[in-house]
Amino acid sequence: MLSTSAGQALRLPWHARARRTYIAAGLGMFTAMTAVYWASQYIPSGWISVLFGLAPIVTGLMANALLQELGLDAARLGGMLLGLTGLAIMLIGSQRLGSQAVYGIAGMVFSVVAYSASGIAVKRIGADIPALATTVGGLLVTVPLLVLLYALSGE
Repeated sequence: MLSTSAGQALRLPWHARARRTYIAAGLGMFTAMTAVYWASQYIPSGWISVLFGLAPIVTGLMANALLQELGLDAARLGGMLLGLTGLAIMLIGSQRLGSQAVYGIAGMVFSVVAYSASGIAVKRIGADIPALATTVGGLLVTVPLLVLLYALSGE
């Protein structure tokens, strides 16, 4: 059982849609986290933040294409891009990227796509379960995968 912020008990649902939701959320978390950790060896943390700022744009585009949602209009897209451009300009002026930064940028773009795809998959499944249950169920998938990766990497 889980406890909500109000101290109420919450049971973790285990029906088929809930389990599919946990798998979609967990695989998305695992993939995105692994890609971020890998990318961090090639780019500064400030760039990781800026590139992860693409997530709302990527999610909006995916939702538009896969869920036929129209939440990302030209004004919102323009505002997000303007904000990201400002952050990128500040970072470019303050930090030099190494010759292998393209690997880190590609890893971060992959991470953002995995994260966004996971959110879209969870929404498509439509399990109608509490967010806390989705998070805990996703972590039940993610943590064993991270431990396995840690063990296989020789750490």
